[in-house]
Amino acid sequence: MGITAIALLVGVLSQASEKSETGLQLNQWRSELQLALSQNNKSKAEQLFQFENLKKKSFGGASDFEQDRNILTKARNFFAEGKYKEALEQYNRISKTSDYWLEAVEEKSWSYLRMGDYEKSLAQVRTLITPVFVSAIGPEPFLLKTIAELKICDYKGMFATLREFKSAQKQRLESINQLSDSGDSKELQDALQRVSQFPIDSIEIGKSQKLLPRLFYLDREVQESILQIKINEEIVKEADEIVNSSESSSSNSVAKIILNSKSDSLRKIKDSKEKLRKRMRILAQQEAEEYYRIVQKLQLAEVEVTQRVFADSGRKISKSKSRFTDNPDDLTFIDNGEVWIDDLDKYEAKVNACESNLRRKM
Repeated sequence: MGITAIALLVGVLSQASEKSETGLQLNQWRSELQLALSQNNKSKAEQLFQFENLKKKSFGGASDFEQDRNILTKARNFFAEGKYKEALEQYNRISKTSDYWLEAVEEKSWSYLRMGDYEKSLAQVRTLITPVFVSAIGPEPFLLKTIAELKICDYKGMFATLREFKSAQKQRLESINQLSDSGDSKELQDALQRVSQFPIDSIEIGKSQKLLPRLFYLDREVQESILQIKINEEIVKEADEIVNSSESSSSNSVAKIILNSKSDSLRKIKDSKEKLRKRMRILAQQEAEEYYRIVQKLQLAEVEVTQRVFADSGRKISKSKSRFTDNPDDLTFIDNGEVWIDDLDKYEAKVNACESNLRRKM
């Protein structure tokens, strides 16, 4: 079960105590192999070496990831049909504990924007650009916020959003561009070192995910490549231990299987790393292209707001500004940048509409 949102908040991505009850645990797999070795159980060892069986155990059945992905697909279909209320109902089904939750929040914001509810759209974006998430999200939330602020003529807020995008996303964009060229990075290698179970979730990846393609670890090709790497690394380790052991392995059929598999495992590790590199390069290129498209739109928005400011500079106008709710019936807190788990997805914004004679379409 992915717990991206909460894990990022409490900073325990690499120290999670909860593990999946289903799927494949590498330490359990190696324990079973060692047991088969000690019992000279050849059939059991051969079963453990069957990669198709390992894939079925790792990825078989309807996982939380797949269920949430199906919900997201249903919501997107409603969105494409212009049925925004129905789409929102589906997005709201995705829990904060899901790896897809941030995407759901982002797309909820788009739904509210299309409905003309700029207050709720900005409120959803507020969740996405909290300091704890801002380096992990992509560029689209900034475009969302910029469009909403332009709609309500919050020019000051819009310029602040554009500045924040440049500062918050600089390191991530540099990392994505590097990965799109080479298919490898220090962050990717750090993430691979942490993987100990399948299917992989955000906890396994750790904080490195902030500088890697979003949700790359849910990509099936990536997962299968990493599974090949990790299983065959375990086989190589076990073969080396057998060689270094003082006990004779000549009469142990399982030991022979392991030793004879070492060269093949080394080849599979090499091939799988190359396959992973190519896939990561593709994912990074796709995200880099998304950045390029969003940056172009942000630049157009920046030109538009600059023109508006200059056009209106000779007139006395009241610029709109979004703020947190000031309803006397609501309990409010000063926004000092500190994030509380209970606040996520609960933000509200109050906005004023543009003066009718100032507002115009882009």
